[in-house]
Amino acid sequence: MRSLLSSYTGDLSQEDMAPVTNPDFAPKVLLVEDSPSTMLALTNAFLGLGCTSDMAFEANEACSLFMIRKYDLLVLDWNLPDLTGGEFLERMDLLIKHSKQTPHSPIPVVIHTAKDWRGLQYADCHFFKVIDYWKKPMGFSEVSLHANQTIHNLF
Repeated sequence: MRSLLSSYTGDLSQEDMAPVTNPDFAPKVLLVEDSPSTMLALTNAFLGLGCTSDMAFEANEACSLFMIRKYDLLVLDWNLPDLTGGEFLERMDLLIKHSKQTPHSPIPVVIHTAKDWRGLQYADCHFFKVIDYWKKPMGFSEVSLHANQTIHNLF
């Protein structure tokens, strides 16, 4: 496992990886990322915070997961092989609108991309709210710090 993280550097303190404060609540995170090494870093960062996560390497796989499970957070790679992040959000917004599983409030989304966030274009979504942009590439310690900040701000 360590070899897959070789591109991610930095040491994390115990404070950096403090789990969510409520032990009875484990936020559910859907990670949508096509790079195995980045997915591993994201998974380990959220796992270290006490979250449960599902992984999808393609947008179509993530759509299927969204229709059968409820998530508290979506971390979305903008450049997936089958859809852009914007196309994914638009598709999911329509699918949720026509299902009977509409969330009570918009699902927070973190966009994970190498692109400049100012150039990202997507339609307004009713069921998703972009709360942050994480600029690639990121080292493991940076991924963990962003994950920690996001989880503690939301929950």
